[in-house]
Amino acid sequence: MYRHPNGTKRAKTNLEGNDMRSELVIDDEDAHTLAAELVELTGESLRSAVVHALREQIVREMARKARQDRIMAITRDIARGSRMAA
Repeated sequence: MYRHPNGTKRAKTNLEGNDMRSELVIDDEDAHTLAAELVELTGESLRSAVVHALREQIVREMARKARQDRIMAITRDIARGSRMAA
């Protein structure tokens, strides 16, 4: 059982990934409030809302990393060019 910060008990949530299964326990009132708000807004189950939110965050982080990598490549190209001109 999962115990919410307000003391109520909930069923365990298992994460499936690769070959391991682990329990996700979020023992934080703010996280619970945000998740409940997301469920209310989307009409999704708690599991679906959390999975969807995590997938969206992963996409944003991958895009951020790709932008950062492009900026670093441009910076390296500029640095090489300025060394050649000198």
